[in-house]
Amino acid sequence: MLNDLALRQLLRQPVDRSMISYIANFSFLVIQCDWARDSSKSIGLHLSDATSTRPEIPAYSYDSVPSLESFIGHLVIKSGASVSVVMGVLVYLRRLGRIQPRTGSIYTIYHQMFLACLILSAKYLNDISPLNRHWAYYSTMRLPSGVFGFTLRDINSIEMSVISLLDWDLRITMDELYIVSGPLLAPIRTSIRKR
Repeated sequence: MLNDLALRQLLRQPVDRSMISYIANFSFLVIQCDWARDSSKSIGLHLSDATSTRPEIPAYSYDSVPSLESFIGHLVIKSGASVSVVMGVLVYLRRLGRIQPRTGSIYTIYHQMFLACLILSAKYLNDISPLNRHWAYYSTMRLPSGVFGFTLRDINSIEMSVISLLDWDLRITMDELYIVSGPLLAPIRTSIRKR
């Protein structure tokens, strides 16, 4: 009962800086990237087991990629993503982490995975969701080193790869929500108990 109350309160809050930081750290913890140590490879979720489509994503160097936290913040602001959509992203990332995706880039895999999960969560949880061409626009960031972002073709391909890895199962259970939002719920539960 206390978890239900805390979760309802969390879902009514806006996505804030501490939540974005938590999401970025969560992404690094759950997605297994031990296989991606060769930084000279080109980018892409090359998931031949999941799909025959290979994203044609341009190769980026470390200096030309924004931090995952700034990328997440940028996407959340541009898309107006709600806490419920962001919690859905965490559920999907947790599932993908167990799959250990094979990819060719150590620099943008987390960006790709987060973006694909954000798109899928928004489409699953909202009656109306941005089109993929809008997500391509949202993903574009101006950096001191140049422009970073993904094209419509990149996004279509990444989305198909990730949804295939999820076995087209976008359902989100309450138990999964409690697991991924545990650290965010703890202070809310404490506040509720004090009342």
